[in-house]
Amino acid sequence: MVTSMFLIPLLLLTPFKSLTVVVPFIILQSSTNTYQAPQKTEIIKSNNYKSYKQYHLGKKFHLKTKDKDFNAKIVLSASFEYHTMHKKLNKELTKKLPKIRAIITLAITTKKFNELQSSIQKMAVAKEIKNKINQILTSGQISTVYFDEFLSQKKP
Repeated sequence: MVTSMFLIPLLLLTPFKSLTVVVPFIILQSSTNTYQAPQKTEIIKSNNYKSYKQYHLGKKFHLKTKDKDFNAKIVLSASFEYHTMHKKLNKELTKKLPKIRAIITLAITTKKFNELQSSIQKMAVAKEIKNKINQILTSGQISTVYFDEFLSQKKP
């Protein structure tokens, strides 16, 4: 099986000083590699956007960061998303709201101002919060933590 072809010019010098002939020279490369078609993929139709509910924490958080050189304040509000198959999760989140607020407070107040500025850093904090909250839940798991509002202010 021929997989590629290269044209390499071959310079032929003749005994005549004024005549030089350039002849294309073809090199064929063969390959023993075989192409395998991708496997058939099954497409599952679903209405995932209808399968999730949100839980809003309500009150905003007004927190200070770990910085000692200056005062930095973070104001945030958060909500969670969870799958509707967890029927009792809404009641459990309401019941454990003080613990959840403590987890969020601890996650923010142990960070420095500079560790909470980029989107990637905020996503990492949201993932940390999600993992810690899921450790205390028994009737289901939250899938996502959203910061509905996240304001940071630095004062010298």
